[in-house]
Amino acid sequence: MIQNLELNPAETATKLNEAYFNANDAAGRMKGAQKTDFVGQTMADDYKLTPFNQLAP
Repeated sequence: MIQNLELNPAETATKLNEAYFNANDAAGRMKGAQKTDFVGQTMADDYKLTPFNQLAP
């Protein structure tokens, strides 16, 4: 059985906005090498994502 999800666009947008600004603030406090490490942590290995150039022929 598929559960009916109630999506609240305003709540979703608020949560995304908060997450973006928190990440942006954290990145702003980092130095060069720290930024590279931080961005690298959220890349494909953590989420098992396929690079875009492999998806689009």
